[in-house]
Order: sequence, then structure tokens, then C-alpha cells
Amino acid sequence: MYIRLLVSPLDSSSRVSSLPANLCTLQKGVCRLEGERRRSMEKLMGTRLLIAILIMQVTVLELAGAVDMLFWSRGRCTGIVNPLCDSIRAGKCCNSHKARQSVQVKAMRGCYSTTTFKSGGCNETVTTMSGNVCFNSAGPTYTGAVWFNNCLHRALLTDKRKKSRADCSNHSKPATHINVVHYRDDPTKGIWTLRRANATGAELYEQLESVPDAEKVAWLKSQGATYDFETEGELSTFVDTY
Repeated sequence: MYIRLLVSPLDSSSRVSSLPANLCTLQKGVCRLEGERRRSMEKLMGTRLLIAILIMQVTVLELAGAVDMLFWSRGRCTGIVNPLCDSIRAGKCCNSHKARQSVQVKAMRGCYSTTTFKSGGCNETVTTMSGNVCFNSAGPTYTGAVWFNNCLHRALLTDKRKKSRADCSNHSKPATHINVVHYRDDPTKGIWTLRRANATGAELYEQLESVPDAEKVAWLKSQGATYDFETEGELSTFVDTY
């Protein structure tokens, strides 16, 4: 390892003589580190490089990770959905404007964990679970949810994750303005989706809610709703909080 010394001919002797003893050997204006000091410097630089790479990996995971949170009107992630948080980032609270009976978390890895809340927004913790899951309750309970990426945090950023969990001040408003509403009439079935350019999600929710349960699917079909076969059987893990 080399460090180039920028000295003038007139004061080079005084500059070199002021260096600590055994730091390096001056060879044609280049300070060559020797022995233990050289090995220590190389080890220090290698450690710093490794830390920088790991921090970059954590940052990439945080930016790339995003999940969907759906607040369902009925238990076991059935009924009507609106609001929903689409592709919400880690650490942001998906804040429902009204308490819902169940919450579905989609596109989760096994090392992602979700915490649900009640009593308004992300205020009072209900429970925490990892992976794709349906949080279920006996009645309207859930008012917010937030997820965290624990894949590398378990080893590197545990303190940072705990601080974010305790704060939970970064909120994401539910997408009630989006012209879409979802419906599922049974946990084993897929999701119906209705979109309208001239209506908000909240308006579509009210329209669908006013239709008798036995007629909801027929009404959705008549309105041009689409059925997602890929969502059939996606609910496999339920967390009951009674």
C-alpha cells in the first residue's frame, strides 16, 4: 500500500522527519507502509468496504420490497375491499379510514413481518405475523398495518428496525380515490374487481354494499367486473385475534 507525499524540495526533509517512526519508508516521493501497519490498514479498508456493500444491499431490498394490504369488510378476508394500500413500502402505516374485520397481506416473503393495529391508524398493536397472511377478527377491529423487511435486518439493523416499529409515524393514506373495488364471497374463491372511470373507490364500495349478499356476484358481472382465477386458494394462513 502506498501514500504519495506532496512535498517541495526545500522542505521535504522536515516533512519526512515529522512522520511517526516506523510508519513508512520514503521511496522516490512515495510513502510505503510496512509490517503490521500495512496489514492493519488493509484490514481496515477491507472491513469498511464490506460494511458499505452490506448497507447497499439492505437499501436495495428496502426500495425494491413492496406489498399489498387489503382491508376486508368481513371475516377471513372476504367481503368488500376499499381502502387498500397497493405496493406499500416497508415501515409505512397503511391507515384505514374505518375499522375492518380482516386484513390480507400479499406478496410477502417469509422474512417480511406485518403488524396490525386497532384504535385508529397504527395506534394500538394487535398482533404480528410473517409471510402472506390473513389477519382475522370477530368484528370491525383493524385500522392500520405496517410491514418490515427482516431479511438482513436480523443480522445488521435490528436496532434500526425496532426504532422504526416504535415510531410508526410514516403513514400512507389508503387508496380510496382509486376507481376500483374488490369482492370475495368465500375464502377459497378468487377476487372480483370492478373499475369505473367516473366513480371513486368509496362510491363503488357503497354501491356494492347496498346489494344483497346473494346478488353481489351477479351484480358485479352485470357491471363488467373481472374475476381473478389466480387468487383462488391464495388464503392459506389465518391469524385469529378474538
